[in-house]
Amino acid sequence: MVSEIVGSFAYVFFFMMQSENKDIVSEIETIQCLTLAASFIAAQGIVIGGQSSYGVIMNPAIAFATFFLGVFQNAEEAFKWCWLFPTMPFAGSILAIMFFEFIYKPAIEKNTKEVAV
Repeated sequence: MVSEIVGSFAYVFFFMMQSENKDIVSEIETIQCLTLAASFIAAQGIVIGGQSSYGVIMNPAIAFATFFLGVFQNAEEAFKWCWLFPTMPFAGSILAIMFFEFIYKPAIEKNTKEVAV
């Protein structure tokens, strides 16, 4: 559960850092795409070896497919954890948005104002 939240938090936070026009790595769109792909890999690397046998999914659509296929293997176990993968990425994403908007962004703006003076 925690790995899904932390992984989603990291991915959304990295994505938002690169999607802000002030903080982009490069003006070249291909480099931006590679940076966003690397942020997904980094987010999965942060929480590698999650609690489930599937690892960290961080995508509710893939989580639903995993649950659907899990019903055929072990229905009792699949229904026991069916709420976990579709809901926890959203929780991590909401936390990342709040962190970005209320902590990271004001700190960066304050830092740039101090440097400008």
